[in-house]
Amino acid sequence: MKGSVTTKAGNALADPEDASRDKRGRFVNGSRPGPGRPKGSRNRYAAQVFDDLYADWIEGGVEAIKKVRERSPEVYLRVATSVMPREVMVQALTVNATIDPGSVAEARQFLAAYRLVRDEAPVIEAEPIEDVPEGVVVSDGWDADDD
Repeated sequence: MKGSVTTKAGNALADPEDASRDKRGRFVNGSRPGPGRPKGSRNRYAAQVFDDLYADWIEGGVEAIKKVRERSPEVYLRVATSVMPREVMVQALTVNATIDPGSVAEARQFLAAYRLVRDEAPVIEAEPIEDVPEGVVVSDGWDADDD
């Protein structure tokens, strides 16, 4: 490059006449950016890496997980949690501590009724009736009109 600045390794940094870059080759604030990398170039690379990882996974992924789990449980847990979506981890580790005051009042009333029945209700003495045919209701003087 005519009039370019070079590094010790001989790499060209910036054209001194190019006002969009400083003397170290960095973009100057307010300058118009260049065209950038071709669309999809990084995506193709990442896609190839994931394809290669997937092929290797199919070949021995389950066995690799078992070995890591047995040999290094802390690495196993770190990997397992890193591949989960963050929302899943937050939900799993979050305790929902909302309390409905109405539920607390109901629970207290139930407890009071239970204690009353347990401690103060009269015990009804009864003996089982044996050999009652199926479908027959046995009553000793109670009538629906008694209520």
